[in-house]
Amino acid sequence: LNGLVAEHTSLGDLLMARREWHDALDHYGEAAKFEQALAAKNPASAEPRLKLARLNAKRGNALVARGNELINNPPPPRNDALRAVNDALERYKDAAEGFEGLLKENNPPYRELFDARLDIADLLVRQDKYDEALDTYQAAATLGQNAPATANMGDWQARLAKAIEEAGDGLAHETASAGATTPLEFYQNALDVIEAAAAKSPGDPRLKPRKDALAAKIEARKSAAK
Repeated sequence: LNGLVAEHTSLGDLLMARREWHDALDHYGEAAKFEQALAAKNPASAEPRLKLARLNAKRGNALVARGNELINNPPPPRNDALRAVNDALERYKDAAEGFEGLLKENNPPYRELFDARLDIADLLVRQDKYDEALDTYQAAATLGQNAPATANMGDWQARLAKAIEEAGDGLAHETASAGATTPLEFYQNALDVIEAAAAKSPGDPRLKPRKDALAAKIEARKSAAK
């Protein structure tokens, strides 16, 4: 055990010199664990207790150094990512409101509004707000139906159906309650989008395979629920 104490203490000292406080603490902790075992075996000996005290002083030094480093160079708060998502959601909502206000103008921005609503819904899914997300996807679907027909309308609908289906997949894997909406409702909405697209673009070869796959997925989901 004395050899292990010496080895871990030396490594701790080396790491302290390199300002690698966290790893130094790990090694001092290991050394202290072995030194405690030695002290328990030799309660009458002062040497293990002295070494243990010195190790605890080293651990204290490492903790102070780490604390000072955190004060002087604090890491980004863990909620930065959440804050960024929330900020992005607000900006997308502002964009959607702006695009919506221009729908009666010349060259109405239907595609930009459609994209903004998908972006909003996708972020709501990331926040596990599936009920709100489905409402927003449905708003995008309604917009797609009301927008003037374009050559790439099938692309809009295919993208929307894929996003809705993937949201349903995400909800299906949730272990905790994430609202009243079910994965089946997402899949059915995705199918509705594909069927609406097929009605507008009956010659689009991409739509039938997607329709068949979603119908099979819905049927499998219903069968599993029986």
